[in-house]
Amino acid sequence: MRKEKALFAGESSGHYYFRQTGFAENSLLAVLLVIDEISKRQKSISSILRKLEASFESGEINFKFKTQDEIALIISSLKEKYGSAEISTLDGLSIEYLDWRFNLRSSNTEPQLRLNIEAKDSETLEAKKKELISLITNHSCKSPIFVLTSCIVDWAIV
Repeated sequence: MRKEKALFAGESSGHYYFRQTGFAENSLLAVLLVIDEISKRQKSISSILRKLEASFESGEINFKFKTQDEIALIISSLKEKYGSAEISTLDGLSIEYLDWRFNLRSSNTEPQLRLNIEAKDSETLEAKKKELISLITNHSCKSPIFVLTSCIVDWAIV
């Protein structure tokens, strides 16, 4: 956040960071800002959010691995496969096409990959989710480098 001079950063797991708090995590401030916005608009949170829905989202899909080396190799492989897209490595690997995008990043606390996919329609979302899950699990389970990998997919939709 400091490097990018970001005002705010958040994770689907409920961690929220603000520049005004010295880049420290502050979920309470996030809650207070939402309550303030609801109060100002005099509308329910669902009616406010409905106007913002512009895509279909997978929710967070987690893949467990034995080592960070396995994760780095998979991220590198997907970066190469989707090299024709707009690519960002600001937070893991973000790949963006006109009608869909995904972010794949390593957990900061355990050897896991976290995948989030968005698409403009549900059919594209389901096709890309199937494609990416297959690429990640097949790569890690079939490559001789990954013989010890457990290949567990945790369908934690957050």
